[in-house]
Amino acid sequence: AAKADVNAKANDGRTALIYASARGHAGVVKALLAAGADPNVKMRAGVSIVRVLRDMGSTEMLDILVKAGAKDDGCQDAQDHEYQQQCLDGHERRLLCHLLAVAAGIP
Repeated sequence: AAKADVNAKANDGRTALIYASARGHAGVVKALLAAGADPNVKMRAGVSIVRVLRDMGSTEMLDILVKAGAKDDGCQDAQDHEYQQQCLDGHERRLLCHLLAVAAGIP
């Protein structure tokens, strides 16, 4: 029997990993990653799940994905001035520091 493609995308470019991460389903996210889901997958607009989770302030999901090898696409790829400004506010700095700590293995 053929296995389902764990990285299959819906019409909007979202994968099961993106849906589960955005909804905070840690167990499902871990299971998808264990099955080979790509933690660096991007939606059709080129936005990564890490960027979406940063915007949401979801540190639990960020922890899981960064530990699985997800990279932060940060603000350098932002096309609009408004998003660049959001990246400079305190909320973004706090989450960026959190991501860096997780990546460095600091509890």
